[in-house]
Amino acid sequence: SSEPLGASSEPLGASSEPLNLNLAQEGQMIEGLNVPLISDLKLLSPEARHAFESMAAPVKQTNKTSRDKLEAILIQLCMQHYFSLKVLSELLDRSEHYLRLKYLNPMVKKQQLERAFPAHPNHPRQAYRSKVG
Repeated sequence: SSEPLGASSEPLGASSEPLNLNLAQEGQMIEGLNVPLISDLKLLSPEARHAFESMAAPVKQTNKTSRDKLEAILIQLCMQHYFSLKVLSELLDRSEHYLRLKYLNPMVKKQQLERAFPAHPNHPRQAYRSKVG
């Protein structure tokens, strides 16, 4: 090909695979936790932020979402990371109070989600992850 080196229509690092990102590297490792904690969307790579926003889009784009759908999206989002209430609230466009009361606390009770700091439910850095196993 006569195309000069580096002259590509894709930005550097762009992949044709849509969500083949290594999202596991995103977030902050905290002592005592076995997966990263995401407490601020602004600290994510643009690719990771886009991936998480895409997962949350079906809920964010509508005011009325079925309980099953919202729970399924929470489980999907929280697979590889702990997410703070603030970040989940931003991603899903739901109030922190509503999410905690109607979804997160009941899902912890049903063992669908686990808290980052189970002994301290009101821990300032509390975050949630899908229960594995």
